[in-house]
Amino acid sequence: MMHLNKYTRIGMAISSGLLLSIAYTQWHMGWIILIGFVPLLILEEYAQQKKTCSGHSLFGYAFLAFMVWNIISTYWIYYATAVGSIFAVGLNALFMTVLFMLYHKIKIRLNRNIAYIALVVLWVAFEFFYMKVKLSWPWLNLGNSFANNVQWIQWYEFTGTLGGTIWVLISNLLIFEIFRRRFMLPEPKKLPVRNHIISLAIMVIVPLTLSLIMYHNYEEQGKDQEVIVLQPNIDPYKQKFSGSVMDQLHNMLRLTDSVISKHSDYVVFPETALPLYIEEDSITIENDRHIKILRQFNQEYPDTKFIIGLTSRKFYYNEKDATPTAHKYQDFWFDEFNTAMQIDTSGVQQFYHKSKLVPGVESIPYVDNWKWLNKLIINLGGPRNSLGYDPYPTNFVSPSDSIRVAAIICYESIYGGYIASFVRKGANLLFIMTNDGWWRDTPGYKQHAAYARLRAIETRRAVARSANTGISSIINQRGDIVDYRGWWTEAVIKRTVKANDKMTFYARFGDYPGRISAFLAALILLHWISNLLMRKKL
Repeated sequence: MMHLNKYTRIGMAISSGLLLSIAYTQWHMGWIILIGFVPLLILEEYAQQKKTCSGHSLFGYAFLAFMVWNIISTYWIYYATAVGSIFAVGLNALFMTVLFMLYHKIKIRLNRNIAYIALVVLWVAFEFFYMKVKLSWPWLNLGNSFANNVQWIQWYEFTGTLGGTIWVLISNLLIFEIFRRRFMLPEPKKLPVRNHIISLAIMVIVPLTLSLIMYHNYEEQGKDQEVIVLQPNIDPYKQKFSGSVMDQLHNMLRLTDSVISKHSDYVVFPETALPLYIEEDSITIENDRHIKILRQFNQEYPDTKFIIGLTSRKFYYNEKDATPTAHKYQDFWFDEFNTAMQIDTSGVQQFYHKSKLVPGVESIPYVDNWKWLNKLIINLGGPRNSLGYDPYPTNFVSPSDSIRVAAIICYESIYGGYIASFVRKGANLLFIMTNDGWWRDTPGYKQHAAYARLRAIETRRAVARSANTGISSIINQRGDIVDYRGWWTEAVIKRTVKANDKMTFYARFGDYPGRISAFLAALILLHWISNLLMRKKL
């Protein structure tokens, strides 16, 4: 057994964090995550074999590794919310450390093979549930690391990103086991590695080969739709919420007018393109001057649908009608929403209220149950109150040809299972509306833009992404970026995309790897707990 002194162990923990971080850069190096856990797995093996590295020390090394990973990959959250960044980075690292320590404990109490299975299913189950709860930050889900390696992951249309997580963990465990057998056992006890090398080769080569075949043979499907994407480039810190909204609207219509034609099907505006609280009732009765201007412009292009982001309010004059997130003022209640709206010539009002809210910025998780927490959101840099939300996805329907589009607002685009639910409801196209300028010129907006490519592959839906300050893009059904506009520039894109109506396996069944893993994880944990109880009785 090799000897690792304290400083070597610290260096190995940091190296694991660095390797995991590199996979989330824009260097197209997602493959490096296939070895990212190996130094940490070596440390765990050392801790089990050597009393000089206790379980408490291992917890510290694991936490250090995951903190390095989280800080380097998501430090930019600080620019949007300083307090929120501490919670996001710290809690995420803590959750990951707890998972790793469960693996360590199971390996000690049960056996190595069960522990390997436990690490995979516990991690996948964690990612699955983490995408379901309100206090979630699934930005660093392992399967996300291949967002810029789309030729490798065409099989995500069957598994989603959780399939990528399984691929990452099994590959790491096989590489570690080869290393352990070859270098961490004394000479008389060394074990053969031939079968593990073969297994590793199959684990890596088969998915890659399948993906490349799928990529080069995939043909886009669906009806042609001409889509215009706006990037008005309005500074969210100095202009967007303090400047003239009317001037901003006229500027966006000027951009639209420069490329629009009678054949244009959709114009996509960014998130909160109208950054003032518009009363939804006044929109319905056509009593808002900003919406009136848009409708007048729409009359010139009656076959075009305008998908625009805005902030809106909805009033309730009876307590029974008020939602759990509604706030009382004098003798009425109201909700505030981060909203998408479709404007067309049909006269039908179509709204979608952002459902996946950013914890601490747009909502206090579980404020429905703990209303006093609502006061804290002021200190976290968000709106004055926790925002309202739609409890389920809603697509916008074209009045002319029944094409359905999902208007996905910002943070929602990282939730693959949630986006799949739009497709199950008939979405033919995915429009992502966002305002990533809060993060300034950091890796944050680049990562966010790349994750849209995952959604395209999972659902085989073209993506039109309108980002206020960039990156705006058009992404085809293979996940290729066919057109884009870079950071901090005023721009407009016009492209023809295909509105697909075919359902992928993943879109139909959602995050089923998570459900299976949760079941297996529960069985292993019950086995481990029962084993602990039996030993105590003895």
